[in-house]
Amino acid sequence: MEFMGNKPDTISNLKEKYKDGDVMAFAKKAEELSKDTRFINYYNIEEMHEAEKQDFYNTGKEDGLKEEKIMITKNMLAANEPLEKIITYTGLSEEEVSNLQN
Repeated sequence: MEFMGNKPDTISNLKEKYKDGDVMAFAKKAEELSKDTRFINYYNIEEMHEAEKQDFYNTGKEDGLKEEKIMITKNMLAANEPLEKIITYTGLSEEEVSNLQN
């Protein structure tokens, strides 16, 4: 039952713990879905899409942070700050800072 977090006993635990009709209906439907290959495939595709979205978010965040470092570097260069200070504050390499000077 991959879509339940690889915990096949989850549905059984629900049935034992709760005797409520709604929970029992949910558990029955979950059992049915856990055996439905179309549902499992759909669920796996959704999981893959979610992972892709997270990758896009992380890439965008990294790109934004890099752009911010470049902006700060350019401002520090314009203020004639020492190279060592720029490298320390921005985390950019000496080569990256030198490329921005040109």
